[in-house]
Amino acid sequence: MKYLDTEEFQSLNKDETIYGLQILSKYLHGHFGTKVFVFIDEFDMPVNQLVYMNRMSPEDRQETIELFQLVTQSLLKGNNKFVERSLSNACQQLGGILLDSANNVKLYSFMQKHSFAEFYGFKEDEVVHLLKVANKSDHFDLVKSKFNGFLTKSRDGTDINMYSPLAIINYISSDEYVDEWSAGIRSEIFKLMGHPRIKEKITLLMNGKSVEITYRKKFDLTHIDKLSRMLNQNDVDDDGIDLFVQFLYEMGFFYPIASSDESLTLKVPNTTH
Repeated sequence: MKYLDTEEFQSLNKDETIYGLQILSKYLHGHFGTKVFVFIDEFDMPVNQLVYMNRMSPEDRQETIELFQLVTQSLLKGNNKFVERSLSNACQQLGGILLDSANNVKLYSFMQKHSFAEFYGFKEDEVVHLLKVANKSDHFDLVKSKFNGFLTKSRDGTDINMYSPLAIINYISSDEYVDEWSAGIRSEIFKLMGHPRIKEKITLLMNGKSVEITYRKKFDLTHIDKLSRMLNQNDVDDDGIDLFVQFLYEMGFFYPIASSDESLTLKVPNTTH
């Protein structure tokens, strides 16, 4: 079956873009005779891209976000009788802004207690098994010291130390340790970390200390515009400092050691708990 024609995709009009997934769900429902489950990976990617677009005006960002909201509304609104349920995966809470028009949406914070948290990495027994299969069981202590850093909660609320799948697989295949903390950071983020008002918190974190921030569970266009100004113009205000640290946390650079409805206490992985 042919799912995508690149040339046709690039020439879609606005209505075809908005209702395309809804129509696809209708066809799948008709073919299989049952409601479909929709899985969307990297759901936050469009918003993340908007944050880094320096030359995009706030009006253009709003128009882009509204277009994505219409897409999700047509697919996930209660009147779509062809969809049973949807699971959208994203690291950033920013992605939730694209779901504002959908019905019955539940947002679960990255690395915090929820039904899926323990599936976002390798647990210790899984790492032990993988090393055994690769005839590297004697490497476990080294692997644990380098990669055992992300603390999350299981379904019953117990602590679980999670290992990055990419880091473990890369190590098993090459015996090389990759500093993931810096490997995936864009230059805009590195530059902003050096801002005097942000550097203070980053320095504390890198020295093994904990930092408490105000935690936002819901975002709007003003937060996206603020992050964009910070990353592209180094324009930092009091409210933006915690917003940026939360942005880094949700990218996986920190983990929470305590939380409340309005705050998070964060540390860097692989430092003393």
